Amino acid sequence: MELFGEELNDDERDDMEFRMPKLSRKEFRYDTYYEVPSPEIDETNAAECLLQNSGILALEQLLYS
Repeated sequence: MELFGEELNDDERDDMEFRMPKLSRKEFRYDTYYEVPSPEIDETNAAECLLQNSGILALEQLLYS
């Protein structure tokens, strides 16, 4: 929702702010567990970084390739 400019409610905002520091740490970057490279993202966009670090983009790449 954040990526597409949709407004987040308080719970969604809290959840995103809780996960950002965790998924920024090297040991919690789930994208490193896949052997396929994640798509390129805008490193200055916090929401895109969070999405990449969650491993969802790499998993999607693996499923659709």
